[in-house]
Amino acid sequence: MAKPTYLIVLIGCGLYWMLYVPLPPECDYPIIMRLIMSTAEGLKTAAAINFAFGGQIPDVFSFQDWNHPDVAPGLTLSFAEFGGVKAAIYQTTEFRRTEPGSAMIFLHGGGFMIGSINSYAVHSMELAKKTGMLVIVPEYRLAPEHPFPAAYDDCLAVTKDVIRRAEDYGVNPRKVVIAGDSAGGNLAASIALALGQEESPNPLCMINLIYPSLQKVNFRLPSYLQNWNGPLLDNWFLTRFALSYMGFGNNTELAPLLQQNAHMDGFDEKAVLDRASEKWVPAKFKLRPSQEQFEVVPEEGFDTLRANLQQIQSIVLDLRYSSLLAGDDALKLLPRTHIVTCEYDPLRDDGVILHERMQYLGLNSSFINWNFCAHGVFDAYGHRFYKRLDSAVNDMLEVIKLAVDNC
Repeated sequence: MAKPTYLIVLIGCGLYWMLYVPLPPECDYPIIMRLIMSTAEGLKTAAAINFAFGGQIPDVFSFQDWNHPDVAPGLTLSFAEFGGVKAAIYQTTEFRRTEPGSAMIFLHGGGFMIGSINSYAVHSMELAKKTGMLVIVPEYRLAPEHPFPAAYDDCLAVTKDVIRRAEDYGVNPRKVVIAGDSAGGNLAASIALALGQEESPNPLCMINLIYPSLQKVNFRLPSYLQNWNGPLLDNWFLTRFALSYMGFGNNTELAPLLQQNAHMDGFDEKAVLDRASEKWVPAKFKLRPSQEQFEVVPEEGFDTLRANLQQIQSIVLDLRYSSLLAGDDALKLLPRTHIVTCEYDPLRDDGVILHERMQYLGLNSSFINWNFCAHGVFDAYGHRFYKRLDSAVNDMLEVIKLAVDNC
């Protein structure tokens, strides 16, 4: 009996060593959250192995898309097409009994590769319940099958159609909010930028960005270097997500070159690069030491980069992908903006810089950095096991409701 017991203990210790996610003391995650993080770490490992053997990263995470959870009491779920894109619509049973209400278009995250209506259903229902808003979640197309700008095109079409048909759904067209987390934050910011340039004033009431990915020209910002091996999102996944959305998902030899900003070689428009520069990051965010670690660059990486440099630069400089590169005049066309970042997240400084630039221009922007968590923490919202997160998100929703009241 002793030998099998020892074997089980050894296997358990090995799995713990492989899947344990070291977190700073500020990340006071409850035990269930830590177990989820460890599970996610295991899925990441499985996804990396699957990718190495010719599969795709989304294959491992597709189970999240299989079933929609039961609709919460007091809510209804329906489906419609906006701009030719399927979307889920969540609303309280009281929604249409009052005067025209407000709507939130929520664009899910997932690195432009994973995520769906089903995987974000719990979050979406909670948003509808807590805000009383009509919550619309598009099923936008994903990479690698549909690279840039497919996701952007879908979400822009949805947003325009929601505003156009708002009154059909009992919504005041001046009270439409667009929100998103991570890649969804990227899409929300880019769409708000585009609508501001098309119409004056911006038809959106506000944008709410949760740890958004806003640029892919500068992988050397403090948060990228401090959190290169961050929980849930690390440099390996960050660069693979970026390459996949750009249409270079199979060219993994480019990943370490992105980390060194080699993909911007030869681009010398300082005014553009300055818009995503470290100079906008306040000193308080630079106190933690960098923990960078570069992958070895295979020789074919340089060959691939040289052959595709112009195409790669054209994509990462496109405002539909890197809204942070927008000039001051374009930023002035954005509606009320609220930005949430996480301290232990490579993407933190994307959101920090957008807020700092908007503040410099005297624009209506508010910001909070959640110093108790890492990227992806919003995935736990609505599951009732992390009170500190629930409280933080509820504070964020109060900002949204106040903005909607004033639109």
